Amino acid sequence: MQKDTPTHNHSVGVSFFCLRRKKLWGKRYLLQKNQKWPMKL
Repeated sequence: MQKDTPTHNHSVGVSFFCLRRKKLWGKRYLLQKNQKWPMKL
């Protein structure tokens, strides 16, 4: 159990990060589409 905890935590963190990034990009894309603004980072 001690051995596979780090890899499990890592994969969960990575998937969570990817999800969050996807959500952020989706929001940004919708804003750009709705208001026709140039994308600003």
